[in-house]
Amino acid sequence: MKMNFSRQEWNENIKIDVLEFLKTSKKYKTDKYCNKEEHNRLMGFFPLSEELKKDLENYIEQKVCIDITGDVEVVLNPNSTYETPSLKTENPFLTSFSDSNKTSLNELLETIKMSLKVNQTVPETVLDELLNVNDVDLERSFNYFVKEFSLEDTQNFWNSLKDIHICSDLFVKYYINILFLPKAKQEFSYHSQEILSKLFQKYCDILKTALVKELAQANNCNEILLQYVSTLSNDEKRLILRDFTNMDKLQSQHIPILESLLKYEADPVFLIKLLESMASVATEFTMDNSYGKLLFKIINLLDRNVSGLEQPLRRILGCHRSIWRIKVEKVTLSWFNDTLTQSFI
Repeated sequence: MKMNFSRQEWNENIKIDVLEFLKTSKKYKTDKYCNKEEHNRLMGFFPLSEELKKDLENYIEQKVCIDITGDVEVVLNPNSTYETPSLKTENPFLTSFSDSNKTSLNELLETIKMSLKVNQTVPETVLDELLNVNDVDLERSFNYFVKEFSLEDTQNFWNSLKDIHICSDLFVKYYINILFLPKAKQEFSYHSQEILSKLFQKYCDILKTALVKELAQANNCNEILLQYVSTLSNDEKRLILRDFTNMDKLQSQHIPILESLLKYEADPVFLIKLLESMASVATEFTMDNSYGKLLFKIINLLDRNVSGLEQPLRRILGCHRSIWRIKVEKVTLSWFNDTLTQSFI
């Protein structure tokens, strides 16, 4: 059934906005990303009067004179008296590329989102455009992605990128910090675990810095992130531990993280450093079993001949009262009975 809609009379105050919309619609109706069926349907809802068609033709052909003495662009059109301000937008996602022939940024982001939803991948030509945006627009793009992408979209987005060899460090940093880690923390996924491993292989320093920052900010850490950390190789854990021991102050939320990072072997230098960090806050963990358990684990990882243990151990055992104190004392006294000073015993 054909439906007829009455033509509209446009208020002069909004007519320029209508013409701008129609101009843009006409410009992009042959674009490869345009849904022509939807375009034609909307044109059926929005029939144009002859007067409006004529105004549109004049508007498209108009020349713009930029007044360098002021902030207003004056439209020189013999058939109209419109004056329009320069086209500016406050929406950070509506920034266009410098090349006017390219798709505007917001359209590019929508294209990426819809491509992932429908096809689970992004065409390389589209990714090339994203890889060439300026730094400000790149950050805006990832802030948009984290709001619009699911975890699966985030994974598929990375899979689309894996065949592209030229990814800037900034691009990877934004992917990890703004998109991947926030999404990965929401649920554990073996696919995300694989991506994490690939990122470690190719962008070790960027990922390590991001993970240490996440782990050190105790409020941001959760069980799912710890689950990912536990799947890392021993070498990868050592790299994180090396930076993580530079924390300003040991907090209770850090203890399960350290448990995940400490495996069967560790660098004695970093273990001593960690022991000193624990000693500096020993009075805050006098009855804390998790603290005592971590202490016991460190002692068992250390070689008995390592120097520098006496002072931090004395500070810790002087005030610690959890059930782990006795176990730690048994190990240390049996190991160091001949080397520790009499004051420690």
